[in-house]
Amino acid sequence: GVEGEDSIHHLANVDALRRIKQRGSGWWNVGYVLAPEHVERGLVEKLSKDYDTYLSKCVELFRTEVERLKAAEWPEDRTGIYFLDETSNFEALGKAAKAMKEAFPDIPLMTTGYDRSYGLEDNVVSKSLDIWVPLTPRYREDEGKIVEGRKLGKQAWWYTCCGPIGSKDLNWFTQFPAIRARLLMGVAARRYAVDGYLYYRCCGWANNPGPIPADTDIYTAWVPQYSGTLPDGDGQIVCAGPAGPLPTIALENIRDGLEDYEYYWVLEDLLRQADAARLPRARQARVAELRGLLEVPDTLLTSITQYSEDPQVLLLQRDKVAAAIVELQQVLKAQRDEEWLRETTLRLR
Repeated sequence: GVEGEDSIHHLANVDALRRIKQRGSGWWNVGYVLAPEHVERGLVEKLSKDYDTYLSKCVELFRTEVERLKAAEWPEDRTGIYFLDETSNFEALGKAAKAMKEAFPDIPLMTTGYDRSYGLEDNVVSKSLDIWVPLTPRYREDEGKIVEGRKLGKQAWWYTCCGPIGSKDLNWFTQFPAIRARLLMGVAARRYAVDGYLYYRCCGWANNPGPIPADTDIYTAWVPQYSGTLPDGDGQIVCAGPAGPLPTIALENIRDGLEDYEYYWVLEDLLRQADAARLPRARQARVAELRGLLEVPDTLLTSITQYSEDPQVLLLQRDKVAAAIVELQQVLKAQRDEEWLRETTLRLR
């Protein structure tokens, strides 16, 4: 971004990168590589309409961005290069991925393209890409291959956008029960062990001429569509308020879902610590019982189309996980205190 010319400057300069890293941002997309048909249509005429030349120009631009990330001390394993959105042009995908992998061997390459190899096939796409990002239904269909791909060091995120749109699908649409956004980001992500979640736009306001007026009561003329006739809520989880961004109920549920997921992460981390500790048998047995809470119960969520929308079912599970976290913290503290006492007693003798 260029100061005074575009808003991305405020995110792309080194000081801003340091600031958003300190505030918890965990990923930075170095750049987006377009498909040949978009390049040939002149979407990036400043670079080139010739695809080989375009790829070379991308490498030059991305090198500059990588240097900026290094200056900001951005973690190398928390970056990526995004490829050919939802493409079926696997020849172009392979060509672009090969060029970027040769130029940036340590940066993960990711795509929502429709390749379903997940690193398991002997071709340039499978070998060059690091992160596959299928739509949630396809992730479920390909779960077996995804597990095998992870054994080779590959990752699989998932994504939603204007789909899936089935009556029981988990998505963020305005007309869907709000709890679905929370389930998607929390227990569903845990159940399917996704490595990440991709979303294409958070503040698509093209259908609105201006921000929500300051004197707005509970009703508003705000159009909850990114553009055209896309589903309500798609690409728009933040609204333009009179004094800045306004969160939607969907965004609040997304936040709660991320916290649900973090509960599982904390529990799993404490269980690893308990496994490494020299616990007496009685405590080991209790730890084994608590390990069962890592599994999302079928009463809450069986699949991405079979789940409970009763908030009490979700909150009950969260309370169980929270209680297990507290109990394990107490167990580990008691173990450390006892070990310290034994060591201190031996020294006194």
